Amino acid sequence: MECEKYCPLLSEYQEEELDKKLSGEIENHLVHCKKCKQELNALRKISSLAGELPRYAPKTETMLKIKSIIYGQTKTWKKTEFGPVLDIEELSEFLRVDQETIGLYLEEIPCFELGGKVLFRRESIEEWIAGKEKGLGSQITESRLNRILHMQDMEGGKIWKI
Repeated sequence: MECEKYCPLLSEYQEEELDKKLSGEIENHLVHCKKCKQELNALRKISSLAGELPRYAPKTETMLKIKSIIYGQTKTWKKTEFGPVLDIEELSEFLRVDQETIGLYLEEIPCFELGGKVLFRRESIEEWIAGKEKGLGSQITESRLNRILHMQDMEGGKIWKI
């Protein structure tokens, strides 16, 4: 009869989550009950083995999907004192890329976390895009300039070098 009372509490007993009085009752019971003692030893072994398992961090894409599900889907921008704020789904629509692509650039994209949710200021995103465009523009300009300067002068047969 005591086993029915104490066996369901063995996990909490092992984790030291019970008050002293109840823990004392279980300890007294364990002295005389081989079945509950075996059950407690099995719980301890499971806990020990589980503690040895490697811990893996989920992929960014997985976290984005989870956060999207948790926080639901919002189609309208949230107006704040510092401009419209986008969540991950709204940013995906704004940039016209999938959320996995955003996840690849998440460390680079200006964002902040509020209430466990990753948010993006539209103005900051537009500035980030402008910076990317400027960087790409200078790469293209430099490439064109190199082509022009290194090509053979058609009239004089000269090669321009810098």
